Amino acid sequence: MRNTCYPQACTWLVKQAEEFYDYYLDNFLKSQPDIIVPDYDKDTLTAGHWLLPSGYSEEDVLKHEGFVYLITNKINGKMYVGKKFIWSRRSKKQPNGRKKWSKHESDWKNYTSSSKVVNIQIDKHGKDNFTFEILSLHRTRVSTNYTEQKEQMTRDVLHKVNSSGNYMYYNENIACKFFRIK
Repeated sequence: MRNTCYPQACTWLVKQAEEFYDYYLDNFLKSQPDIIVPDYDKDTLTAGHWLLPSGYSEEDVLKHEGFVYLITNKINGKMYVGKKFIWSRRSKKQPNGRKKWSKHESDWKNYTSSSKVVNIQIDKHGKDNFTFEILSLHRTRVSTNYTEQKEQMTRDVLHKVNSSGNYMYYNENIACKFFRIK
């Protein structure tokens, strides 16, 4: 009996999540001034191996919570869309039993990817054979998560193939909920 109810529960849960995203987008995200970065010019600055958006410095990036990025393999043109948070929060227990939270800069300048496949390719071919572009900067973690998923859906990272029939993106899932069928 449990197995027959499971698909209905999943459908209901997905519907609830979609309604929440729509509500959240309409009431909160549209009021957040994200910086969407359309292109780069020849005078683009870098931070580590990341190409910074035109007109932005490393200090400008540090004013944000996270970014959505695109890694491109220069050898075969294959890409990966992901996100990285610039700040991490750590808690430390105080003598009075309370937790004190502190904010620390993450390893974003040296970060390559959370994808094992991408990291294997980077180790194999070297960082010089990849471009690391920041697509957008975000002031909140929720906005970063939402935009990453939106970018992945818009680009159809799970299904898009080139003329040879090979996948154009390294991405194998979106938010660990939607998977590439192999």
